[in-house]
Amino acid sequence: MPIEDKHMKVSAEIEAAIAAAVKENFTSASVVGLNIRAGEDHDGDKVLRIHVIFDDGRGKGWPDPRETVSLTGHIRSNLAKLDFHDFPLVSFVSKRDFPKLKLEAA
Repeated sequence: MPIEDKHMKVSAEIEAAIAAAVKENFTSASVVGLNIRAGEDHDGDKVLRIHVIFDDGRGKGWPDPRETVSLTGHIRSNLAKLDFHDFPLVSFVSKRDFPKLKLEAA
């Protein structure tokens, strides 16, 4: 049975790999945080739910779509180096809107 709504924290090593991919490949917006949780999708496949939280009020503005599209591939590449293959589901949300999301606390 899928555990879609039951998100779990990931290891510090996985978080670091994701953070490195974001830092190196997502420069169009000011990133102020990451929210990363492991879980399963509707089919029972393992996924990582990643929220890239950016500050739309710090001068850089909104994320460049070319960076948002390519970021999943960069994250997958970093995770593969760790022999970790859960698929990253990446969402981009402004710091202002992040508190409005209904996220389960870990």
